[in-house]
Amino acid sequence: MEIEILCTKLIKPCLPTPPHLQRYKLSFFDQISEKEHVPTVHFYANNNFINNSTIDDRIEQSLSKILTHVYPAAERYDKDECISYTKAKVNCKLNNFLKKTRKNLSLAALFWPHENKNIDKTNFMVSPIVTAQVTVFECGGVTVSLSGSHPATDDFSDFKFLFEWIKVCRFQTSVEKINFLSFNLGNIFPTRDISGLFKSTYIPSIHQDIIVKKFVVREAAMSRLRKKCIDEACGALTFQPSRVEIITALLWRAFISASAIINGYVRPSLMEFPLNLRSKSSLSQLNNSMGEF
Repeated sequence: MEIEILCTKLIKPCLPTPPHLQRYKLSFFDQISEKEHVPTVHFYANNNFINNSTIDDRIEQSLSKILTHVYPAAERYDKDECISYTKAKVNCKLNNFLKKTRKNLSLAALFWPHENKNIDKTNFMVSPIVTAQVTVFECGGVTVSLSGSHPATDDFSDFKFLFEWIKVCRFQTSVEKINFLSFNLGNIFPTRDISGLFKSTYIPSIHQDIIVKKFVVREAAMSRLRKKCIDEACGALTFQPSRVEIITALLWRAFISASAIINGYVRPSLMEFPLNLRSKSSLSQLNNSMGEF
């Protein structure tokens, strides 16, 4: 399976960004987030709802419309820019590819935006906030991949962007009716001096292969795991652990054990768990805010 890059171009918003919106204000949560690009890939079968001869134009035009609303995506941190858009094709059919991913999920990473390879992770001030790639299969199926810079977007923002982009492409929504994100997070939670809060530690960049695997835990096995957790807690566990909590604890214990074997001692460990706080907040104006929250 080979992916051929057909072209990479800059897509501009279909309307100029107003002067008062040309500087996007980051929030405190953006300020303390990890400095990395996080890609997502979505696969769409060819359902013939769009004429294949016009699909390329429809995709690019809809992206240009979306950028008029999501104006920060068309910027870099230090200047006004366009979004990097890559068009590619792959020499296989979507169904055949999906069968292969059942044994090797890492194949999905082949469809990440090609331009991510050129991002300077040591200088995010000149990095694009969003990159995009559309890859077409031989059968007419399509993958749409979006990669967002974590100091400015989170998974919620990226998914909203991607889903609305597809909707605008399919239904050809007019620019005036595109309004699905708000950009108020920097006003509600402004940036601050964090020099006294966090100790700056240099973490060297390590380039290594990433192995992706899928583990399926059946309901019967999950019930046994839950019962074992409760029994071994000897009354200390006062709640019914969820499936996510059980699997997370199981994996974390395995990682700690493996680390102890490799290093010869148990090292301190820290686990980060992503959570969308919008639905947890009493502030309704945060429900559709772009950014890290």
